[in-house]
Amino acid sequence: MPRLLGFTVLVVLAVPALAQDTAAEAQAILRKAVIAQGGQALEKAGTLSRAGKGEITSFGAAVNFTGEVSMNLPKQVRWSLELERQGQKLPVILVINGDKGWRGSLGASKEMAKEELSEMQEEAYVSWLSSLWPVANGNFTLATLPEGKVNNEPAVGIKVTEKGKPEVKLWFDKKAGWLVKSEHKGKEAGLDVLKEAVYSDYKDVNGLKLPHKMQVFSNGKKVAEWNFTGYKFPGRFEDKVFEKP
Repeated sequence: MPRLLGFTVLVVLAVPALAQDTAAEAQAILRKAVIAQGGQALEKAGTLSRAGKGEITSFGAAVNFTGEVSMNLPKQVRWSLELERQGQKLPVILVINGDKGWRGSLGASKEMAKEELSEMQEEAYVSWLSSLWPVANGNFTLATLPEGKVNNEPAVGIKVTEKGKPEVKLWFDKKAGWLVKSEHKGKEAGLDVLKEAVYSDYKDVNGLKLPHKMQVFSNGKKVAEWNFTGYKFPGRFEDKVFEKP
């Protein structure tokens, strides 16, 4: 019994040390990513707009689109899209502004249902963490993940935890350092799903290294692809940008 008790004490004492080690390793991975993507300049990545084009898959059908996303993360986001299908163009606007959200099209708009708003707020939170600066300078619990592969290249990962928020996994190119994937468990139409965003085609933009391609997956199936054509950094968008459309 004394031997068993001694072993238990050793295990209990080792757990905090292991947690500290993995947190320190996660911080090192994060620091490398921040430096790789622009250092101090990365602070402005949470308030930006990005324009692009791509494809959305809905109910098994692929729809082309062009659009722009304006963000004061994590509370305010506006998606302005133009969907193109069978020669028809349909404008769609989605807005979240704190605890309010709206969906607009063809001059009419309606308030988002509670479930949809919650999903969009969750997406904004993950996007905020994916800008990296908040994680590097905030009060989050960090831990490392086993190495894997993203875009067929070796990747290292960290787990970001905050009380009351979804656990988010961030993966980084092992060699270059920059972010290549975010991953979290969330809701979609009320169902539990694994959501992933995969980033690639990094280019220089105003002193930052930013992705110009993003693929979005739900339970392993690609549901959207963005090819970004331009970034803007206004400092901060005025609140009127996020008013009801």
